[in-house]
Amino acid sequence: MKTCTYCWSQNNDSALFCESCGHPFFRKCQHCGETIKPAARFCPYCGTPIIIEEQQHSDLIIFANGISFKMIYVKGGTFKMGTCENDADTQPDERPQHNVTLSDFYIGETKVTAELWKAVMGDIPIEYSEWTQWSGYTEYKNEYKPNFPVQSASFLESEDFIECLNRITGKKFRFPTEAEWEYAARGGQKSRGYRYAGTDNYEEIAWPSHDVYPIKQKKPNELGLYDMCDTQGEWCSDYYDFKFYSRSPQFDPCNTIETNKRVLRGGVHPKYCKKARPTFRGSGSEDEKGGLLTLRLAMSV
Repeated sequence: MKTCTYCWSQNNDSALFCESCGHPFFRKCQHCGETIKPAARFCPYCGTPIIIEEQQHSDLIIFANGISFKMIYVKGGTFKMGTCENDADTQPDERPQHNVTLSDFYIGETKVTAELWKAVMGDIPIEYSEWTQWSGYTEYKNEYKPNFPVQSASFLESEDFIECLNRITGKKFRFPTEAEWEYAARGGQKSRGYRYAGTDNYEEIAWPSHDVYPIKQKKPNELGLYDMCDTQGEWCSDYYDFKFYSRSPQFDPCNTIETNKRVLRGGVHPKYCKKARPTFRGSGSEDEKGGLLTLRLAMSV
């Protein structure tokens, strides 16, 4: 029997997580001896495949100060990230197309709502609108709409939100990497190869104007994720590098080399449907604000 060092309950020797409290039992790579995540399918240090007994995971319902939200379980796998040169809508920073292998993870069913943000932080973000006639900024409060994605959330503010949420829930939420975001938007292992997130019909995921709309009003993708490619850009953990794909590692990639911008995924102007593809890459400075900036939570398994 295996003893959990967190709650001291007894578990089967093959358990990856404590059956009583959910605490992970970390593993060691049999090839290099490094400590690895319990559900890893390969060693991130030496690349050796890890043979583990399959454990069933399910989606999670999380509560924070009386507000609930859903995290979708995404089974890891290998996919081709980016676009090939013969794609008519390909952008230079989406190339070269390359193989990426991801571990299992969780990602938010929807973007973080204004309701959840307010429950955690006490208020929704202030949006700053530049008034070019004068120096500085004119600030105003966003209108509170509970069932809408939170708006005008800079990366730094979103980082603070995640830290507060983790203290409240005891979880380890984070930003998704852009590889995780693209894999999830494509449908993960359930992908049917659609051009957009869950459809080939742009109108099924698009809104008629460049504005913010309530969550879960459009068609979800194959994983049950909503609004992956609508008008709002979602922050990812990676620093933005135009040429990152040319040096990206295969296993659980994330660009940690600091630049002056972070990756944004999913923000699309209705006039430019080619940007609604899950492969399209955007970016913004960490303190950048605006009504079309938001976040979607992720969490490692």
